[in-house]
Amino acid sequence: MPELTPTGAVDIVQRQVRRVWRRKNLYELQRTLYLTIAAGTAAATLLLPFALFAPADMFAIAAWGGLVVLGGIALLLVGAARRRWLARSAAVPWIEAEGALAGRLRTLLELAARPAAATGFFHALLVAEIGRDLATWTPRRLVPQRVPRAAFATALVTTSVLIAALHVEAIRNALKA
Repeated sequence: MPELTPTGAVDIVQRQVRRVWRRKNLYELQRTLYLTIAAGTAAATLLLPFALFAPADMFAIAAWGGLVVLGGIALLLVGAARRRWLARSAAVPWIEAEGALAGRLRTLLELAARPAAATGFFHALLVAEIGRDLATWTPRRLVPQRVPRAAFATALVTTSVLIAALHVEAIRNALKA
């Protein structure tokens, strides 16, 4: 971590806030994408027996019903992603809450907007405190996983099941041989 000086402190802090904000939102975007893939492959896997063995009218009913359920799941996933998404304006309060910064980060950024306040004694003290705590709120610490593991595993499993279901005949022939 670079050492903070009163003149460069705000730039370093703002850069780190942007990095945390991007990593958090990328994590949420990946989570939503993986769960969407899981829902789609699960629906396709459930529809496969209808497509192969059911009459056309029963398959049509199942397909339309599946589409309605998939639409509902998509709405739920979008709503969850929207709730978890971190707006730019909410990034600093979220970082302070997760990093236990007790309002110091917000204070530094607000003081940076007022050039006359940046020359005071307390500004240098605030910069020193934030410089000491800079390592406690890195993107890797606040959002520890790069990939949402549970959502990724769900997508992987449902995709594997779909691939296996599509190749049942080949698997059955391989087992007989």
